[in-house]
Amino acid sequence: MIDRRVVIAVVVLAVGIVGYGIVHGRLTSALPECPHDWSGSMPAGNIPAHGLSIPGPLTNVPEYHDCQRFLVKQADGTLAFDSLQAVFVRYQLDVVYTTKVVPVVPKVIGTTTTVAVPATFGSTFRNDPTAILTTVAETYSEGKYAPLYLDRGFNCVVLKWNAAAAPPPEAYVVPVSDESKCLDPYSLPINLNAKLSVVQYGPIGDAGGTDQIPVVSRWDWSPTDSTYVIGLLCPNGKWCELHGTTPAGRTYASLASYSAPADLSGVDRSVVREKGFYDEQYLARGSFWSHYFGIGPRFVRDGTLGTVFPVPNLATRTLAHYQSVKPESLWIPVAWTSLNVASATYKQNYNYDLSPAPSVPGSRNDIALCFGDVSKCGKLVVPNNCDYDSVSVGTWFARVTSPTGPTKYFCVKARVLPSGVTPGGFVRWRWSVKDETIWIPCPVGCCEVDPDRGT
Repeated sequence: MIDRRVVIAVVVLAVGIVGYGIVHGRLTSALPECPHDWSGSMPAGNIPAHGLSIPGPLTNVPEYHDCQRFLVKQADGTLAFDSLQAVFVRYQLDVVYTTKVVPVVPKVIGTTTTVAVPATFGSTFRNDPTAILTTVAETYSEGKYAPLYLDRGFNCVVLKWNAAAAPPPEAYVVPVSDESKCLDPYSLPINLNAKLSVVQYGPIGDAGGTDQIPVVSRWDWSPTDSTYVIGLLCPNGKWCELHGTTPAGRTYASLASYSAPADLSGVDRSVVREKGFYDEQYLARGSFWSHYFGIGPRFVRDGTLGTVFPVPNLATRTLAHYQSVKPESLWIPVAWTSLNVASATYKQNYNYDLSPAPSVPGSRNDIALCFGDVSKCGKLVVPNNCDYDSVSVGTWFARVTSPTGPTKYFCVKARVLPSGVTPGGFVRWRWSVKDETIWIPCPVGCCEVDPDRGT
């Protein structure tokens, strides 16, 4: 007879070996989540100390960019999470659009010898005096993604446009081994087959004013063909979505934007009506079997489409807004989430209820921040093990209230912005190995709700 104690011991030992040797080993060979600090996560030599070339000082400011694992269609038609993909918007893209870079046309030296010169953007479009080429973003891809022509490693996203209304812009994706080459699109090799179509939206304008379009980049979703698209600011101030066109028969469609609820007016409606302010994606949850036993996929679909919206004017907040000691002003609203279907995981971990976007007051999963200490923010309710923020000289806490309760409280990790960079008025999901939490701008930089330290 086999001793059950031996079996248990072997299983425990196996879990430890598998959990450390396989699961954790895989995490070191490929990024498990979207990191806090890209500079410390890239392979040695691939990223300069000042950041990536295209986002520059924004490299480690996550609200401006997007990062998640892509859902990829499997042989049986189902969707499963695959490689991590990050897209970084060009630093001061709105300003870059106002400067036309004059292309450098390669000179041909000698007439007796023919030298094969690889086609570049500059040589291909040198006879088009109206063409302007701008590298609008770069991606870091842990695996290939054919619908957007993304290769493993770094890819430059180049927009060809002109100052006139027509023809419409078109985009190209260029894999590079040295991401600094993205800075000079005219010298990049061109592959005319790696072209993305560009569709422009907004901004919405009416008697209440014209919406703003944020200078950010986002992964968006085409529901008709289950593929991802790139969203960012257009040269004309609209929102551009860049999508693939191959294979033949693909039918791109943009995820619907939202009408503003009645509690928002004027340009405040931008946070709901214009993409880029909010973030929307299919949420995931970590797999128990993969995490503890190394069996099956590491992440599985939760089944819900999650949307996180910022409150208006978030970018104008100063530390003084959070330093009030009046009881009615201790908790300052910063965002709310909407889920299109109920999720047991996100209800248990964050207190998020079913709340179809964009949600109206009373049906939202409201997120608020409190700054100070345990005594000020609620000695009996907030966690007592949160990090002290030496820059703000205090501690940050988050509160999530939902229609059905109970209210949950979390620690918040504040990450200081680089010098010269200001917080944006937009929010974003953060892909992590457990589930997806939220990045919110706060006066010192980026505040992340910590799901592992909550009450």
